[in-house]
Amino acid sequence: RIVDTHGLLDCGAGANLIDHHFVLKNRLPRTRLAKPLKPRNVDGTENVGGTI
Repeated sequence: RIVDTHGLLDCGAGANLIDHHFVLKNRLPRTRLAKPLKPRNVDGTENVGGTI
């Protein structure tokens, strides 16, 4: 299925992530990770959104 959208590309990013609300709105398939990820902000602090 094709979802037409606009996005920004961060060539220096350490991972490829997508917004949770976008996934739900567009009914994209999800897979639970065996070990959750702890995302960090650009300044090194933990993201308030919690684990992925």
